[in-house]
Amino acid sequence: MRLTHAIVAGALIAGGCNAAPKSQPECKDSACAALPAGKPVLLTASDGVKVYGSFYAAAKPKALILLFHQAGSSKDEYATIAPRLVEAGYSALAIDQRAGGGLYGVNETARTFGREVRYREARPDMQAALDWAQQQKLPIILWGSSYSSSLIFPLAAGDSQGIVALLSFSPGEYFDGDPPIAAAASKVSVPVFIASTKSEASDADPIMAAIGLSFVPVAAVSLARMGFLLRVTWLRVQQLMSILTLTMEENLQGIRVVRAFAGRAFEMAKFDTASQAVLGFQYKRITLRFRGVAGMQISYYAALGALLWYGGGRVLSGRMTVGGLTSFVVYMSLLQAPIRQIAMIFNSSARATSSGARLFEVLDLEPEIADAPGAKPLAAPAGVLRFEDVGFRYHPAAKPVLSGVSFEVRPGRTLGIVGPPGSGKSTLANLIPRF
Repeated sequence: MRLTHAIVAGALIAGGCNAAPKSQPECKDSACAALPAGKPVLLTASDGVKVYGSFYAAAKPKALILLFHQAGSSKDEYATIAPRLVEAGYSALAIDQRAGGGLYGVNETARTFGREVRYREARPDMQAALDWAQQQKLPIILWGSSYSSSLIFPLAAGDSQGIVALLSFSPGEYFDGDPPIAAAASKVSVPVFIASTKSEASDADPIMAAIGLSFVPVAAVSLARMGFLLRVTWLRVQQLMSILTLTMEENLQGIRVVRAFAGRAFEMAKFDTASQAVLGFQYKRITLRFRGVAGMQISYYAALGALLWYGGGRVLSGRMTVGGLTSFVVYMSLLQAPIRQIAMIFNSSARATSSGARLFEVLDLEPEIADAPGAKPLAAPAGVLRFEDVGFRYHPAAKPVLSGVSFEVRPGRTLGIVGPPGSGKSTLANLIPRF
């Protein structure tokens, strides 16, 4: 659903983006003239500045899109785009940021300032729009152009409530690292749509794209190896946990017998052995996971370093702009969160499959002792319980647990079975209902 919102909104760009006009735009098309105007909205930024906006309401909105204009522009940049968003089922709010101008129309917010405003100073205006949008209780999509396309990344990273997608047109490090756009982009976990103008197409470089994605095969191999080893380890952990649970259950149920025969030290040693075995494989599981994640991270940062080295050389030689290199870095930064999520998914999948395999191993187990075909129900007569030279072992190759046991219990009589832990008392009692 999130990705659908972003793609649908981004697809409207093909018929909606306007080139920078040389003068005030004129609407000569009858369809254009019929486009509805937005409802005036007045917001207050955190520093007290009044922010003017236009709200375009859809009848049944799928999401609310916040429209932030480019440098030297105003909210009227979206005067023809916002109605088309409404037709597609999206409400929209376009605002006049203080870092703007008379492109497309009068910027009412910028007009109140008597000095030049730097791009980064428009962030409180954008935050005010986001605060207002969050009160509408709708999914929020941030749409930015030029410098605002960069500011939406720290905006989303700092306050992500309700934000489901970002649309960024020509982002770059326009602010000399304050705020750092690439670092903010790495913290964004929602779908992001990024585009640039044709004039920036010269910055596209297949070699840089290959360098940027070079870590993917390494990460894939690391993930595959981690997933396989984790599954094996989790399966062994489940088996050892069953032994540990059985040991604890036997001691808790037979605690009086253990104390009566002074078997505390023996049972504690048995429990310690089982728990240490589980702990050892738990450590192994954690080590495998961190090694897998570390391998992916190392390959990622190695690819990022190679990208900066190669791209920096192109920038110094004049074959690429700083903005073009920044775009590649931002693209790579956006991949960090998905990589971590994939590692978590592999770990959870390994645990789920091993637990499921262990569960079905028990459910599919066929009893060794079964009724013969056509056996009749056994009636319970009032008779005598008699064992004659009974022996029992849990596995054909195992040591006998019981051997040569004989006794008789008549109706109304009670038989006491006494012995040290592990002597076969429970086994003997469990044999009675088996036959």
